Amino acid sequence: MQRSMITGAFALPGHTVTKDLGIVRGITVRSRSIVGNFFGGLQSLVGGKLTIYNRTLEPVLATDRNRPAVALACAAGYFVRSQRAQTFRVAMFVLAGMLCSPAGADATNSRDIVLAERSGHSDAPQFHRRDKSLSIEICVDTCSYFVARQMRSEGEVWDVVFLHQAFFDAVSAAKAFRAKHVAHVSAVLAAYAHNCSNYPQDASRAACIVKYLARRNGINYAFVRYERGDRCELAGELLVPSSGTGKAKCAPVKSSP
Repeated sequence: MQRSMITGAFALPGHTVTKDLGIVRGITVRSRSIVGNFFGGLQSLVGGKLTIYNRTLEPVLATDRNRPAVALACAAGYFVRSQRAQTFRVAMFVLAGMLCSPAGADATNSRDIVLAERSGHSDAPQFHRRDKSLSIEICVDTCSYFVARQMRSEGEVWDVVFLHQAFFDAVSAAKAFRAKHVAHVSAVLAAYAHNCSNYPQDASRAACIVKYLARRNGINYAFVRYERGDRCELAGELLVPSSGTGKAKCAPVKSSP
C-alpha cells in the first residue's frame, strides 16, 4: 500500500472498507520553558489565540503524523483512516498531542503528489537532477518551470513546488489543489514551523517557507509556453500568480529520437 492511502477522512474514494482491524495509537508530550509558561499565562489572562503554545503544538502534530505505529500499519498494507488530534494542559502548561482512534497521517510526500497531479507539456512532468541542481517542469493550463541551482535538499525543492501549486498558482487551480491535499498542506506548513513561527498556519506561512527554501536552494521560477515549435521561458515570481517580467527566451523544441 502507498502512503497516499492514508487519509484524515472516514472513507477513501475508490475503495471500500470491509473490516476495521483496530486502533493505532501514539502520544507525544512537550512542555514550554518557565519563561514560555510565564508569557503564555499572561496571554491566557487576556484571552484569544495563545501563539506561544501554538509553536509548541505544531511540531507535536507533525511528529504524530509520522508515528512508527502508523508507518507499520502502512507497510503491512492496511488503509489507515481518520486522524484525530487531542490537546490538553497538564500541571505547568504541559502540552500533549495525542493520535488516537483509527489513526492516520498526511497523504504522502510532496514529490509524489506533484508528479501524480500534474502533467508535462506532452506527457509526464519533466524533472532532471545533476549534481546540486534540479529542474522541474509541470503543466496544468500553463507550464511552470522551477530550477534549483544550489540544491541542499531535494525534498525541500519539491516542498516549494508543492506549496506553490497549493497557494501561488492561478487562484482557481491553487484552491482546488489545496482542498484536495489539505492534510499534506498542513504537514508541510507544520514541518517548517520553527523557521516561520511568527506566521499562522495559512498562506502567510506558506509564503515565508517558500522564500526561505528558495534562498537555501537557489530556486528560480519561470512560466513556459510552447508555440510554433518553440519553447519560451518568461521569468516569474514564485509568490505572484500569473506574473512574468522581461522578455521571453525561446528555443526550438528538441524532437525525440
